[in-house]
Amino acid sequence: MRVSGIREGRPFRGNYRLVFDKNSLTYLAPNNMPDEIKPYPFIALSEPGTLSLACKGTVGSDKKRDPVSMGIVVNFTTRTVQFGLYRYPEKIKITGLDDARVAFGEEGEGSGFIGTIDRVTGDTQAKAVGGDAYSLQCRPVQRMF
Repeated sequence: MRVSGIREGRPFRGNYRLVFDKNSLTYLAPNNMPDEIKPYPFIALSEPGTLSLACKGTVGSDKKRDPVSMGIVVNFTTRTVQFGLYRYPEKIKITGLDDARVAFGEEGEGSGFIGTIDRVTGDTQAKAVGGDAYSLQCRPVQRMF
């Protein structure tokens, strides 16, 4: 991608290599690319095997729903999903993966965590077996460090 323009009152030019990642359906942008010209959505090129998501939504039961914000990391290399929750610190196995969605988790005897992430819209539904249900809207984010 070749770009040029005026930034902070000075002309600039740059060449940047963008790669479209079919697994995460996002552009992989180099870390040195200015935020103003990065395509959306994108993740940093340094970690193409993972997708970091920022999510907002609700958690609870049918009777009471509370607002929640959290992060989710999808690791396509290890085929796991990790929620940024103290209750579910373990990595959850990806059980289905295609261009449209990521399915994760398994129901066990009275325990488990199951859900799906829509890779196009970002809609995420998850449920702790015998516990809370999460309804989230997620978007890809660039790692800060």
